[in-house]
Amino acid sequence: MGKNLMERCTRLRLFRTALFALLLITGMATVSAAPLTVSGTVTQASDGEPLIGVSTNQGHVTGYDDRYRRQLYP
Repeated sequence: MGKNLMERCTRLRLFRTALFALLLITGMATVSAAPLTVSGTVTQASDGEPLIGVSTNQGHVTGYDDRYRRQLYP
């Protein structure tokens, strides 16, 4: 009976340690994540010509060089 109790306590300690490590790693990844830059070019589907001054679905407008750029933060 005592051996079974010791095994359960050891498993519980191992589970707690693994859970703590998982939460710690997840929290660190969330805090230290760098912003992601998304950029692209808007062109006409028919002939591939660049489109200047087009509004993207996120509300950004392409510049004179038909490009847009946006930074996303976690």
